[in-house]
Amino acid sequence: MKKFCCLLLSVLVAGCATQEKYAQMLNNYVGFSEEELVSRMGPPDNVYELNKNTKYLTYKREYRYYNPPSATTHFWGNTAYTDFHGGYEQKLWCNTTFTLKNRVVENYRFEGNNCVAK
Repeated sequence: MKKFCCLLLSVLVAGCATQEKYAQMLNNYVGFSEEELVSRMGPPDNVYELNKNTKYLTYKREYRYYNPPSATTHFWGNTAYTDFHGGYEQKLWCNTTFTLKNRVVENYRFEGNNCVAK
């Protein structure tokens, strides 16, 4: 029962989180210096320097959870039928890349199924 309540609570909280809010949050970083960005977001997972003026900083977030199986039993006369549901792993991920020109955040892009914010 505890697991079900925790799952239900996480679904309700996640229901408030959207990609639009994530984009709004990232938009606040446009104009930040590289130092300000790293102090807020932490060290990036990948850095790619295109040239001396352009740099890409990528942050990767990945998390897996297991949806435990459940069973439902139906009775038809004197016979019981049991259906099993769930029992799978799900991967939630988000890659966010900031483009820096002259060490200042110029724009960003993101991809994944968990690029959301509240």
